Amino acid sequence: MEVIFLREPFEHYIIKDLYTDNELQHVWQELDFIESSDYVRLPQVKNTAVSQNGVPVAKRKCVFLAHMFVNYQQTLKLYRAFSKLKKSEVLRKDGILGKIFLDTNSASTLVSYYKEGDFYLSHQDSSVVTLMVHLWRGDKAFTGGDLFFEEYGYKYEPTNNCALLIPGSIKH
Repeated sequence: MEVIFLREPFEHYIIKDLYTDNELQHVWQELDFIESSDYVRLPQVKNTAVSQNGVPVAKRKCVFLAHMFVNYQQTLKLYRAFSKLKKSEVLRKDGILGKIFLDTNSASTLVSYYKEGDFYLSHQDSSVVTLMVHLWRGDKAFTGGDLFFEEYGYKYEPTNNCALLIPGSIKH
């Protein structure tokens, strides 16, 4: 795992190789199980980001892990890898965002599945910090998936098995 701290254009972290190859095998098994469940569906308006006039800004299937599992933070390999991230010296010493992330003892984990034509329009999260993990199987055989931070003129192009930690209030 490599944690990179960036101050510009706003404080954020890029985490490369979040999971080891062995962890990824387990994570994909968990994600396949989650995706095959009846819990994964198009979100209702009350459970997704909406525009100012109440229209959903996303089209994708998703599930909050707390709706499927009790104590998922302790049981799922998908989540347990974050404990490695919490040990990062870069998060501890560089910037305030990392310290806030490390001090957070509450999480709401949303797993989203994107297919052809799915999207998530620009929005702000209601969280203090947002950690987005990007995973896909094999070579990147799709276009899109980039995150745009219009207020900053910044475009983030995710790579496989990476994560992005940002302030939740930043429109992305």
